[in-house]
Amino acid sequence: MLLTLKRFYAQLRLCVVFFFCGLLPLRAVEPAEISSPLWSQVEARRLWDDPEWWTLVHYHRTMWGRVESRIDDPRFFLHPRGKVNRKAELKATLHAFLEPESVGGERSLACRFPARRQWLLEKLELPESVFPDGDCEDFHEAIAQLEIESAAMIYPAGYLNSPASMFGHLLLVLDRKDKDRLLSRAVNYAAVVGDSFGPLFAVKGIFGLYDGVFAILPYYDKVEEYSAVNRRDIWEYPLELSETELDRLLRHVWELQELRSRYFFFKENCAFNLLYPIEAARASVKLVRRFRMSAVPVSLLQQLAESGATGEPVYRPSKASVMRDLVSRLSPAEQERARVLMEGGALDGSESAVLISFAIEWIQYLYTEKMITPEVYRERIFPLLSARSKLGRVETSVREIPAAPDQGHAPRRLGVYGGVNTTEGDGFWGVTLRAAYHDWLDDPAGYPEGSSIRMFEVDVRGDMDEGEVYLRDFTLVDIRSQTPPELWVRPLSWAVRFSAEADPFDTGHHRMIGRFATGFTERLGANGLGYVMMSQLIRGDSDLDDHLGWEPGGEWGVLHATSRLRAGVRGRHHWGVWGSSDVRHHVEAEIRL
Repeated sequence: MLLTLKRFYAQLRLCVVFFFCGLLPLRAVEPAEISSPLWSQVEARRLWDDPEWWTLVHYHRTMWGRVESRIDDPRFFLHPRGKVNRKAELKATLHAFLEPESVGGERSLACRFPARRQWLLEKLELPESVFPDGDCEDFHEAIAQLEIESAAMIYPAGYLNSPASMFGHLLLVLDRKDKDRLLSRAVNYAAVVGDSFGPLFAVKGIFGLYDGVFAILPYYDKVEEYSAVNRRDIWEYPLELSETELDRLLRHVWELQELRSRYFFFKENCAFNLLYPIEAARASVKLVRRFRMSAVPVSLLQQLAESGATGEPVYRPSKASVMRDLVSRLSPAEQERARVLMEGGALDGSESAVLISFAIEWIQYLYTEKMITPEVYRERIFPLLSARSKLGRVETSVREIPAAPDQGHAPRRLGVYGGVNTTEGDGFWGVTLRAAYHDWLDDPAGYPEGSSIRMFEVDVRGDMDEGEVYLRDFTLVDIRSQTPPELWVRPLSWAVRFSAEADPFDTGHHRMIGRFATGFTERLGANGLGYVMMSQLIRGDSDLDDHLGWEPGGEWGVLHATSRLRAGVRGRHHWGVWGSSDVRHHVEAEIRL
């Protein structure tokens, strides 16, 4: 019998209380207190070095060779030095389960660490009765009430106009039996951000100055946030887990609830930390150790799909994608008629169901963006809803589903190029290495249209005649948002770049460049874009009198991009007006197959 919505949320609140109470601090256990015949088995097998134990406690080896846990919350450890001493933490855990009265706290140890308990029983082949407290009743009751029968990894696509969402996001959804996924719960790891100022967010996120927290939220709220407010498509990847594997995943998720650790934008982020529950469920996945330097959500998703742990993805289009599909079915005259209805015009009875559906979506978009008042919203939309209800059902799902993100190219890229200097006739070669993510002529499949993010890209060039090899360019970050306009919105295009580049006339001399640009993008045919932007270039250079120069100017570009052919030409033009009298003209053309 289906639960009512009211009862459902009451159960969820109960579950959250159980999660929180299960993490109340307990007294740490000193190694000297431990004495157990079972410990000799642990020592003989060196279980503290077992990869599964490392996964459960989130241990990793740092670049300095030290082993420590990525969890910073002291509630996660039973030994005072459990964060950095995996053997002592395992010894304290075994002793605590064997002698639970030695550990204080309002909750049982089994309810604090159900995944550790189950792992010890399986690894040491012990009967349930060996641990006096038994299993956690609260855990089983909460799972039974929520009726969780499967799990899925959720990927909301990237959104360049939000610094926290440029690379996309990952959520772990716990699906309920015979219920729509929207009624499920989402396991989310995210930074606790008190400020949203872009540059400050970036700096604090890069250097781990935010706390990250594991939380369980209603999935419906996240869908509304991403698809309606952020206009982000969502991809749902079901995890193909056995009943035993699902139980392991849920036990580890239970342990992580409300725990905090340092959030690093490029590595220990929303995507990376959700790999631990999956590895706890299926040890053979072994994805955590593949990401040593950086972890981009789409890259983790691609690796997870390749591991065989996911099924066929389900596409959940954003409001913007639905509107784009609806407007593609309308003629120019019908589009103009939809505009009249959106502005409050009266119906004349000739409008099709698709036309009215698009006008309704348009009004809802304006209301969501706070561009019209609630009174205007009600006045415009009620007549349309009434008329629409009389015209029968119309399929409003997107007809052409885009390429899934796991089918896109890998974020890292190694490139080799060559050419001839037309001024001197010298040949040259070059090698580029990019850490992330996607540039203007990469294969667009699986990535947001008009987006370009390049980070930590190195360009080394060699002169064939003189044998000189030098660093031509180092790009710290280059972000370009060139989303084409739609009937209902004309987004501002913008670009920002910070880099160090070699002087073309003195390759041993490098200068710092900061470039900012804003403008507009237009769609050119089905697969083409063109843009024009006003640009400001700030140049730091020891050759300048004040070591700083300002060079305003402009940028333009035209590109055609499909999976088979990408071609483009673009230019930048700047004139020095302060600190520099240089005039710069840069035009480049490129073709990729």
